[in-house]
Amino acid sequence: MNGGETGEDRLVRKYDKIQLHLTKSSTTLNGIHSTFEAENGSKSECMAYTDAVKTKSGLYLVQARQCPNLNRDYFKPQDTDRASTKIVPVGNYNPEIQTLHYALLVSHPERSFDASKASQIQSVSSYVFSQFRLTVIASAANNPSTDFGSSIKFLTAPAEAATKDSAKELFKRQQYGRNEAQCARDVAAAFNWNSAYQLKNIINNMRKTEFYQQAVDLFTPRLRWYRQQYDRYAQDIGQDPLLVLCALPSMHPISQ
Repeated sequence: MNGGETGEDRLVRKYDKIQLHLTKSSTTLNGIHSTFEAENGSKSECMAYTDAVKTKSGLYLVQARQCPNLNRDYFKPQDTDRASTKIVPVGNYNPEIQTLHYALLVSHPERSFDASKASQIQSVSSYVFSQFRLTVIASAANNPSTDFGSSIKFLTAPAEAATKDSAKELFKRQQYGRNEAQCARDVAAAFNWNSAYQLKNIINNMRKTEFYQQAVDLFTPRLRWYRQQYDRYAQDIGQDPLLVLCALPSMHPISQ
């Protein structure tokens, strides 16, 4: 997502692809393969496993993303793209004062997301394929959009990869499908983390400008609130979700 900025702390995204595998070797699990490549040649790959699709256990959160400013010509589909591009409606927002967040959920084709059972979700779009259902949930945070975004991908490992019984049980729990309230809780944690990360970058990027102190005064209280919400979530589940539930392919913002 191109904002035209450069720097060592920015990664310009070449592509970010997520594939759901049939995983015929398992009767309960599907593998989710994520591949990221930046324009500078750096790459990362990661896997996740869930029983949400084959066992109809619920919904599995694959990725949560904070979008950059989408009011750019770069994001407008070209005529050559329209045949293969799916436009996902997520409602209206003002990038001058808001930042769009969205999350991807997978489930069995018959398992939909009931928005009435979740809080703080502004938009729900669902697409049914032959083997699974893809649900996109979105909301807008009251922070101005910037020229970079960030992603959190929720990763799991097969229980067989664990060497201790306690770890095996943890891996199994992470693979379970979740209900709407649990998904909303996990998404909110990712949104809060991404928002705090965004505001920290806004403040740092203005450090050498005359508006630095204004940025500190304006955004620091909000940054603290997002961190407090995230910490409260970590306490509620008894663990740090960034360490246990998910992993970041890169701690750098992604500007394309």
